[in-house]
Amino acid sequence: MAKVADVNDAIQRVLTLRREGDQEGAEELAKETREAIKKAPSGRRTALREALAEALKAPAAVEGVPTKESLVFDTIPGGEALKADILDAVGEGLRASAALDSPARRLARLRLEFGLRLKNKYGDPDIQMTSQRAKGLRDDVLRAAGLFEASEEQRNVFDRLWDSVNWHSRPTKIEYVKGLDDHPEEAAKFRAALEAYPDLSPSEAVFTFHKVPRLTVAEERALKRKQDRELGGADPYMTAIDRAEKVAASLSKEATAKKLPADKRAELRERIDDLTSALALARARLRQ
Repeated sequence: MAKVADVNDAIQRVLTLRREGDQEGAEELAKETREAIKKAPSGRRTALREALAEALKAPAAVEGVPTKESLVFDTIPGGEALKADILDAVGEGLRASAALDSPARRLARLRLEFGLRLKNKYGDPDIQMTSQRAKGLRDDVLRAAGLFEASEEQRNVFDRLWDSVNWHSRPTKIEYVKGLDDHPEEAAKFRAALEAYPDLSPSEAVFTFHKVPRLTVAEERALKRKQDRELGGADPYMTAIDRAEKVAASLSKEATAKKLPADKRAELRERIDDLTSALALARARLRQ
């Protein structure tokens, strides 16, 4: 049986070959990787195949952005030179983005693998990373990488990388859960979820019992925009109340943690008292 880590390494090499413009080498290695995926644990094969497909779609190394005739640049002094500099900077940005996106996707898969090796309070694999050991992964990675005492710039780079990992984690998780229907031996590990919802498919049981989101963040936003259009736009009153509730929850958390200085607390109490009075008046008028 092939090790998932070895397959992930092979996928990373495929991506590197693509970035370097070695299409033939990437395709050859991809063939070998497909065979290795067949020998990987059945519950991981779908995610690995998806990762390999993404690697093969990656564009070749960006040496710059293809130029395009632009009247805007043609109408200003030194426009051609400025256009060249801007396109060069865009190319650099695209290369940096691609370089960050690839390890983030891989880290998202590895973080899922980490969680699946732990148990949550129900005895199932910790797919939602709720256990204390799972929650400590980020700090453990920082410690192991020697970044706790790193410069602010290095920490900022790591933070951006981890933010990207968070972004990719949800689609990675969704793909894994959906694949449980085709892999009963993997699904059987989620005994608590299956016993709680015996009439549902394995994927639906895990989605429901462990409250795993069914949509990616991008899909949720698209759905929200669609619903708002269908309803003629979001309700401004409810939107304002939703925001106020979030702010109140945040303030409560900060105050509980004693992160606010005394003078700031006093100022906020006064403002909250004023707001409370205004809300009470608004509520009273709604009853009329």
